[in-house]
Amino acid sequence: MKNAKFFLLLLVLAAGWLATPAAAVGGRDIVHLDIIWFDPSQGYVFARTDLLLYNDLAPNTVANFENYITSNRYELAIIHRLALYSDNEPFVVQTGGFGLDGGSTLIPYEVEEYPAINSEFNAATMSNIRGTLSMARIGNDENSATSQWFINMSDRNTFLDAPTLTDIYGQPILDEFGQVQHAVGFTVFGKVIETDTLLQPNGNAGMGLIDSVASLPTFDFSSWVSAFSELPLLNYTQADYLAGNPLSFGKFIYIVPTIDPDVTIGDVNADGNVTLSDIEPFRQALAGSSYVVRADMDQSGVVTLSDIEGFKSVLTSSGGSPAAVPEPGLLGVLAVAGLAMACRRNRA
Repeated sequence: MKNAKFFLLLLVLAAGWLATPAAAVGGRDIVHLDIIWFDPSQGYVFARTDLLLYNDLAPNTVANFENYITSNRYELAIIHRLALYSDNEPFVVQTGGFGLDGGSTLIPYEVEEYPAINSEFNAATMSNIRGTLSMARIGNDENSATSQWFINMSDRNTFLDAPTLTDIYGQPILDEFGQVQHAVGFTVFGKVIETDTLLQPNGNAGMGLIDSVASLPTFDFSSWVSAFSELPLLNYTQADYLAGNPLSFGKFIYIVPTIDPDVTIGDVNADGNVTLSDIEPFRQALAGSSYVVRADMDQSGVVTLSDIEGFKSVLTSSGGSPAAVPEPGLLGVLAVAGLAMACRRNRA
């Protein structure tokens, strides 16, 4: 077998990756993001990180993202951009735009795009901080997002909440009073889950896995593909680059995202819908001593008072009434405070 992509596809099938739709109506979906790379001593290997999607805050953006997943358009897409700040702190890790084909000669292709979607950025509910997922777009056009998305690597990225409008030369656009104008922010539609709340067989590597990708060297291959000006590569050096040594499938980082069919965050009673019937189970999870993953709205690994607003949000987006969500009484607050450690999932 000479085609390395064939081996990658076999790895996908052997691992049982199949695109599946979200199970419940309403709530926040979980996506397993498997990252594949080539290890000279082991061959192609993978590690997993989990993503929490904000179905309630950016419903159309999440639906678009999941559409790419279930249609397999993201399968074996490459991470094609690793952008850094001037002090070399990672800025964003970007994917969703390109894949590779061919045999001994690599042939890049663009992910087939669906129509662009409108921005859903809301400064009151979202911000481009470390670990969040955002849609890439074309220049100043906030309604141009299609398939490409990125992971924010730094809290310095909050300037993406109100990016400076620039002209075709990259210079800031000023208003009639000489003030810099700002565009609508980049839509945040989820985040990387840091805690292994679902206890998947392969574990959840959290941002540690993304940090590993962000530590790779980058190279300018924009003469090959214009979008490859900050291309992260494995087992490739500056000497290789200067010598013009050819690339191979094993130099790239690949992704395979799948939607978890079994868990929807907010569907606390696991009946397939987020409704008023989830309120009492949510309150019990808030005050109880056992961890309930479906009630952990921010997937922090602990069900706390901070999850109340998230639960209200998904309930409202599902047609329920946020006013019906009971605020915890004093005993509930004390129970949560006193049993915070006990609320963590038992990993034995």
